[in-house]
Amino acid sequence: MLVVMVAIKHISRLVLRHVSIKIIENGCTTVIDNTVLLRRDRPDGKRFAKMRVFRSHDEMTKLLATTCFRHGKNGPTEVQRLVRFSMKNGFHPGVHEKHGLYVGNWENDVKQGKGKKIYKNKTIYEGDWLANKRHGYGVLTKKVDDIYIFVYEGKWINNRFAEGKWYEDCGIYDGCFSTTGTRTKCGYGIMRWNNGAVYCGHWRDNKFNGRGQYIEANGNVYDGQWCKGLKHGEGLYVFKEKGQYMEGVWIQGVPRVGVIKHLRHKRDVNEVVTIPHTLPKISESNEECIRAAYEREKSETLKHAYEQLVSL
Repeated sequence: MLVVMVAIKHISRLVLRHVSIKIIENGCTTVIDNTVLLRRDRPDGKRFAKMRVFRSHDEMTKLLATTCFRHGKNGPTEVQRLVRFSMKNGFHPGVHEKHGLYVGNWENDVKQGKGKKIYKNKTIYEGDWLANKRHGYGVLTKKVDDIYIFVYEGKWINNRFAEGKWYEDCGIYDGCFSTTGTRTKCGYGIMRWNNGAVYCGHWRDNKFNGRGQYIEANGNVYDGQWCKGLKHGEGLYVFKEKGQYMEGVWIQGVPRVGVIKHLRHKRDVNEVVTIPHTLPKISESNEECIRAAYEREKSETLKHAYEQLVSL
């Protein structure tokens, strides 16, 4: 009698590519590749006749099932039925896994649909799952001193933040993330710091990049272009306490050329009077950068700045 013995530790994890297979024939035991089981063929040309499935390697006490192979073109249908029978489907109230406990829906042994994962590091994810990954809308919380606090809530793609609110120690970020990095701000987003500062604009690699407005904790405001976290390009800076604002061009965080104007409100009419004060010319200004920016933006401020540099 030729018997194929398939032993697994947990029947719920029975997947043909993961099982351990032994052939017992004439008192001899041989371990084979599990793909042979799917074909029912052996190198010597014989066919398997019977299979036994166990919950562990203790074949004497934990026999789960014994079945015979059916010959035909459709393959080992009995094996396929055993595999489907052992897989988790639908809602399960609690399944212990390597990194924690999962409560939710399954589809063919895969976390799919709504579910809640309680991790061993005291974080909890509750939301949508797709193919064993956090995908869709979900909320991630963490237990700190017996209090559950928010970490992230919003859209997930392939186990990563995609768009939503991230609660950091220093403040709250609401916006887009890069799906190729871990917690990397990328795209449009709003960051509110605990000290009162706010940034609304575009990000790249967790830094201000592109057009954005930054309101400092003291009330001063910069509205303009950024590059790698620094003011770079055309912008406007408002000095709240002085009642002034400056229009100009910044190069890597340093104002190169600009005009400062005072704001004075007349009592009899509701209008603003501007008194221009041209900034001192800076010989170290980067002419090529400003010229390139002017060609790209075609703004009057940049044109004026470029003309000033050319006349130096």
